Amino acid sequence: MIRKEKKQDAEQISVLLQRAFQTDPHSNQKEHELVEKLRVTDAYIDDLALVYVEQDKIIGFIMYTECFIGDFPVLALGPLAVLPEKQGQGIGTQLMEASIERAKWSGFAAVVVLGHADYYARFGFERADQYGIQAPFDVPLENYRVLPLYKGALTDISGVVNYAQPFYEE
Repeated sequence: MIRKEKKQDAEQISVLLQRAFQTDPHSNQKEHELVEKLRVTDAYIDDLALVYVEQDKIIGFIMYTECFIGDFPVLALGPLAVLPEKQGQGIGTQLMEASIERAKWSGFAAVVVLGHADYYARFGFERADQYGIQAPFDVPLENYRVLPLYKGALTDISGVVNYAQPFYEE
């Protein structure tokens, strides 16, 4: 079952994030700390923080925060995490599909993400540089992606993405 994150989910989500990213070579293993910091910012969007629950246990999580391209607000996806023993069962896909559907009704025009190119391409994410959108840090172009949430969403919008402050902290 997919539902919105609740305050009492924080500890389970923290453990989930630590386990999900502990062997990821691209991770700094601090995703759980980032999420805690983001939750207390104005950028946190609680309607787009979703958990996948199985037998009262949280096994998947996805969240979005507000970021900007110039003065234009867009969504930043991440992190998306599933417990290691539950990966490859479609849980991440279900979280992605449910959250993208909600995002389309959020009033935002697009979603940016830094992640595995092939995975996010399955959901319609394209290379952000094709739209003149750049990450504020050095990342491989194929891994920095954008998903317009409606036709023409990114017309006349380009530049460097400005994330919430916790993304820039070590």
